[in-house]
Amino acid sequence: MLDLNAVLEGIRRGSGYPMITLSGQKVSTAQLGQIVAAATNKGYTGLAVSNCSLTPAHIDLLKGSSFTTLIADNNATLGSEGGKRVAALSQLTTVDLSYCNAGGQLSGFKNGSLNNLVIRGGGAGGVTLNDITALMANPHLKQINLSGNRLNFDNAGCKIVAANKNLTHVNLRGCNALDDTAALLEQNGNLRSLDLSNCRNLTKSGMESVGRIGALTHLSLVGVSVSAGPAALNKNLQVVDLNYNYSLGDAGFAAFGQLKNLTSISLFSCGLTDKSVDLMLKMPNLTYVEIGDNPVSYSKKVELQAHVQNNINRLGQNVTSGLASFVTAKHSAAINNAFEEDNGAEEDNVQGEWKHLSEEEKVRPNPQHVILAASKGKPGFWKQHTQAIVDAAEVKSFNTMSNQ
Repeated sequence: MLDLNAVLEGIRRGSGYPMITLSGQKVSTAQLGQIVAAATNKGYTGLAVSNCSLTPAHIDLLKGSSFTTLIADNNATLGSEGGKRVAALSQLTTVDLSYCNAGGQLSGFKNGSLNNLVIRGGGAGGVTLNDITALMANPHLKQINLSGNRLNFDNAGCKIVAANKNLTHVNLRGCNALDDTAALLEQNGNLRSLDLSNCRNLTKSGMESVGRIGALTHLSLVGVSVSAGPAALNKNLQVVDLNYNYSLGDAGFAAFGQLKNLTSISLFSCGLTDKSVDLMLKMPNLTYVEIGDNPVSYSKKVELQAHVQNNINRLGQNVTSGLASFVTAKHSAAINNAFEEDNGAEEDNVQGEWKHLSEEEKVRPNPQHVILAASKGKPGFWKQHTQAIVDAAEVKSFNTMSNQ
């Protein structure tokens, strides 16, 4: 239940971030009206109202407010009319309307200041071709996440997005992007982050196009089921996610293995052996690696872990080794013994430090390590861990688009 007085007092004191967070609480229009007025008076620029049972009437209260960022995902009660009213708020620069059934009347966005749009999830209320055409007419738009909207526009919509050379971040996860979409993306000299995960109809030709996107630094191709990677990749890539490409194998990984600027690579269940690890051992900047569920020898995993940790130490980064899946169920006890939990931490926010790190370093554990430590070796851990990677991918893609 929303404590309106506490929210208003917090706003009055200015004791927070530019973002006001009400997510998960049912907010009446009367309550939101008071909050918006108080926040605008204090100059707050962001409002997070995820899963708040919003209606179009709630959106009307945002007219003339100071908010430029609106995070309103998981409000299915908004519907197409709610989406229309959000699109008419010309001051908004960052919007998340995922799982809101808000598609169909988004043409207002073409006239606003929108820079970053996230609308994940398809279904009957997903983004339409007309919506995409209007969105791509907005000269300010740089980042777009349309993950999971395949049923509404399929590859035709993907091509419209790909033809926009102003975009710097594109997420078409699960949208059935085909090789011709990849060919259009190749021509975008501004594109820095691309997610084509679960676009399983991409072929070798599409992969070659992706490999030639010159400015790309972040690439996600989870579960694309491509048996071979591109013959060559642009050398600017720093973060790559290839999880669940079961048939990739050592041959498919070969081109990725030549990327010396890589800082992070995820290769869960990709059919890799020690041969691919040998390539990773030559990556001087690698500080995070995920190689779970691959037939890699224990000794080679140890060697890779040491390499990653040496890179971290040499580069002076305030992070821990990212070899999250180094441990199997057989070694879970060792992980638990190596991790000291903060007794005051909540169960869903486990914190602590690795014993091999000095107290002065005061580092935050790698998220994958936290998952391992929190598991306590309980039954079904690996199934949950696998699902956690899938679930986190959506969050990761939004964070990537928002922070770059």
